[in-house]
Amino acid sequence: MDNELIAHGWSNCLAGLGFGLQNYLTYSNSVVYAKSSGKGRSSSIAVAALVTGVYIWGPIIAAFVPRCIAGTLLLHVGIDLFMEGVVESYHDYDRLEYGGCWLITISMVALGMDAGLVAGAIAALATYAAQSIINQYPVKGSMTALSLRSR
Repeated sequence: MDNELIAHGWSNCLAGLGFGLQNYLTYSNSVVYAKSSGKGRSSSIAVAALVTGVYIWGPIIAAFVPRCIAGTLLLHVGIDLFMEGVVESYHDYDRLEYGGCWLITISMVALGMDAGLVAGAIAALATYAAQSIINQYPVKGSMTALSLRSR
């Protein structure tokens, strides 16, 4: 995910310098790539070709897809992302960081995407501040010079 964010940042900077349109960050392409065991350049090219094909012929194909299938797919992706981002990440973060995940989730559900972004910024700043003021012990141990032999 970190490499993807860096690549999006560089491409947006280059697009801005060239007076072009910025790209969009989509986590779903990364999820599809990872869930289908994508590895290497050939898998990336296959995903890019699939996205290009859907971009070109997607509206034509969408006319033949029942709406309930699209709704079911959106529900499945939403549940999958919630499970991955909130439930399964319980052991990856400390209590304060995990509380920030729940704060973002609840604020997005209750108040919308903009409120979730503001809650995320507040949670990130609060977590950084709280983790920065914790008393840290840089000295891990000490030893006497008795173990050193003189020459």
